[in-house]
Amino acid sequence: VEELKTLLEEKSAELILLAMPLHQFSALPAGKMNGKTVLDANNYYPRRDGHIAALDEYRTTTSQLLADYLPGATVVRAFNAILAADLLTDGRPSAARSRRALPVASDDTAAKARVIDLLDQFGFDSVDAGGLARKVTVEVGLSDDKWEEITSGLKAGDRVSTGPGKVVRGLVE
Repeated sequence: VEELKTLLEEKSAELILLAMPLHQFSALPAGKMNGKTVLDANNYYPRRDGHIAALDEYRTTTSQLLADYLPGATVVRAFNAILAADLLTDGRPSAARSRRALPVASDDTAAKARVIDLLDQFGFDSVDAGGLARKVTVEVGLSDDKWEEITSGLKAGDRVSTGPGKVVRGLVE
């Protein structure tokens, strides 16, 4: 968090990728993140983060919690369903059938489109997972009913990938 504070003071970053324990949100320099697009790669792990009732009861999502803490920033849920090392090895050309797809969620359609373009540049397809509130469907430990909820809008040929709780690569049939 201290390195982020220093970077925000020294540079004019437009995109900020956050992957951190949820209990550290309160240490973020919220005011200095106004006007920034924050890529939320966080996942909720109760053993690490402690139990958060609103998340345990599916009343909110990690991304919505972050957006509430950073009201001047635009939050885009991305990169939470892929290991960092896989970013370096799993990218494929845009025409490849084996191309991995990652979920992207945001309440800001322009920011979401920008991140979808970024994923494409990295060699990944994407699945529009809706807004931040709907993102609960692709949190870690995805249950079968939540899987059905997120895939209900997909059609044959769409590619989808979710977090470590349930990973599907390839085509929806």
